[in-house]
Amino acid sequence: MQPATVSVEIVDPHRQRAQHEQGDGGMWCPHDLIHSRVVVSSSTSFCVENVFASLLGFARVWALTGELKHEWTAYKFLHQSLKIVTPNPATDADAKRNEYIANLNLTIPSNVMNRTGRGREQCLKLPPTISVGEELRGYGNGLYAQPRIDYRLHIKIDAVFGDGSSRRLTGEKEIAVMPCSDAPPPVDIGDFGDDFIASASNASRTSLLGEQYMMTLSIAEPPSMSKARAGGAYSTVLRLAVDIHAARHKRPTKDANNKLLDRLKRLSFTLEPTVRAKTFYSLQPFPMMPAQNMVDNQGPIRLHDSITKVSKVELSTSSWHARFFDDVPCYEDAVGSGSFASGFSCMEFDRASVTQYGSPLSTTLSNGPSALGAWKTSIDIPVELTGSLHPSFCSAVASRQYSIVVRVRVNGLSVKDFILEVPLQVHYKMCVAATYAMMEDESSRDMSGDDMDDDLPVYH
Repeated sequence: MQPATVSVEIVDPHRQRAQHEQGDGGMWCPHDLIHSRVVVSSSTSFCVENVFASLLGFARVWALTGELKHEWTAYKFLHQSLKIVTPNPATDADAKRNEYIANLNLTIPSNVMNRTGRGREQCLKLPPTISVGEELRGYGNGLYAQPRIDYRLHIKIDAVFGDGSSRRLTGEKEIAVMPCSDAPPPVDIGDFGDDFIASASNASRTSLLGEQYMMTLSIAEPPSMSKARAGGAYSTVLRLAVDIHAARHKRPTKDANNKLLDRLKRLSFTLEPTVRAKTFYSLQPFPMMPAQNMVDNQGPIRLHDSITKVSKVELSTSSWHARFFDDVPCYEDAVGSGSFASGFSCMEFDRASVTQYGSPLSTTLSNGPSALGAWKTSIDIPVELTGSLHPSFCSAVASRQYSIVVRVRVNGLSVKDFILEVPLQVHYKMCVAATYAMMEDESSRDMSGDDMDDDLPVYH
């Protein structure tokens, strides 16, 4: 006698058509309504008493301890339940099996369960379906990775069979979830210690015995990266700020200043961007948003690091602007802030006497043209990345963060290469537009009952 079975099938022609048109690979987003059919089948007569459906979200992590032993953590961050009305009986005459069929609708929520009432807003959003690192089958026969996050539509059936026995039958269907959002706000890099290098300064010369200058390059966090269309590339724009000034107390001569500007206009920049994906995972819930200084191979928080190279970029600019004394920090201020390795004197001159920043100064300033020895410019750098990226996210035991690392080579000036790193955020905005109601049905969010506390959380 064949055992009773439970099968779960997604039945949603509108959704399937939209997925085909938009090419989102079968991903589901918060507020999407899942239409599904549950079929209970047995070769013997039976009667269904209760049907329970739950949308479950798990983060499963494994890590090696100092003794080279595996440790496992399974953390349930989502449990959305729905009790279904008694299904309708049916008969499969060809297979000679008795069946019960139930249709159910379940809306994907936007947030995880939050018992404490605390936590960053970003860390309360649903994380995406993701698996990073090596997958191992561990406790409870589940798949664990570094981390593995998955969602399942879980069905439980209470049935009574013809011989009088009662059994609980189960079935499930894996659901791939991809959170959608607007562009997130910028990251406060002060919260992340030394994870980032937004600015760097190197000494430079126009020639072997030429005047010494200090060149400073800096970049800020670019706009969040996202796809504009299905199958397209992720794109954003970096802005590189370049600043150069006399590195000595001695003021440069007018001739030296004009030679510097002429040299600056002939500079070019070779930029090699790299997108860095930092996946933090933990055997215990994070005490705060994870950062690199929290990672310890002997501790609970680990880091899976990967990089994706972006096409090299060659850029130049002839638009250099004069920096005035109120733009330039005094020597004492510069040294005190650690901004520059070498000092320079404060340079005072009449801002109004300069009418054209981009050309050599030929007029006599109030303190003489030699007072000027500082120039600045900015360059926009387009960055495109093909392939697939998971959105930035933070959850209880897993977090995906990105940064963009840029190596900058200055061509035409004797100066060391610069290496800068700033945060980069990725968000997903290509969710399928539902043609039916998008609001959550509160009746489908019964968070009470014994099911709520099943293995939540579980540490092994």
